[in-house]
Amino acid sequence: MIRALAGLAALAFAHYSFGAKEGVTITGSHVDPVLARFIGERTDGDGERLFNTNETKALAFVKSICGGEYKSKDLRTLKANSMATEMVNRMPIPGDEKARRKAINLVGDAVSSQLGNTRAIALSSYIDPTIFDAWRLIDE
Repeated sequence: MIRALAGLAALAFAHYSFGAKEGVTITGSHVDPVLARFIGERTDGDGERLFNTNETKALAFVKSICGGEYKSKDLRTLKANSMATEMVNRMPIPGDEKARRKAINLVGDAVSSQLGNTRAIALSSYIDPTIFDAWRLIDE
């Protein structure tokens, strides 16, 4: 349904479920009655696109509001890093390297589910690895 804006869609929605890139289904919820009404009025299960757009239009929009140096992927990166930072700040400090790796994987899994990709992609392409440095610095 929403292919061109799959990355932007991860930023905010009400209750949603849609096909994103590579056949991944994104589901979730966001409590915002205005947004829920907006989406509900535009989706009736008929397979129509939520937005009349494509990747070229989405990129032009992002450039118009952020300047030419940013791309749609940068919004996904912002979402990934914001989410990862929030999770790391709420989690207990891992006691050893095995626990640290497990915690990093938990963060990677949560972020990847929001972005509609894999843990490996979330950790290698979206989440800044320095977010996890606070856990290392505590031990040193």
